[in-house]
Amino acid sequence: MERIYKETKDRNFHLIISDYENKDIDVEDVLRKSEIPKYTIVSETGDFIKTKAYNEAVSTVKDPNAIIFLVDLHLEIASGFLESIRKVSI
Repeated sequence: MERIYKETKDRNFHLIISDYENKDIDVEDVLRKSEIPKYTIVSETGDFIKTKAYNEAVSTVKDPNAIIFLVDLHLEIASGFLESIRKVSI
């Protein structure tokens, strides 16, 4: 996601991560050190449930004009994909 932000410099880019008590990495520390200027971490407990994670993350978005794109972070996404989403969503 940082690579996409660095390539696009999209001022509307806001990353939201649902963190289910991740022990492998300090998500907040990684994001703080990244070049991503706007991010939200939604801390969850219990078993990971993808639909719950998505719903909690989406509920943090207050802008009615926001375009929300849900993706698993392990997927490789081309930076031009954001513009494609914007074209289809408008």
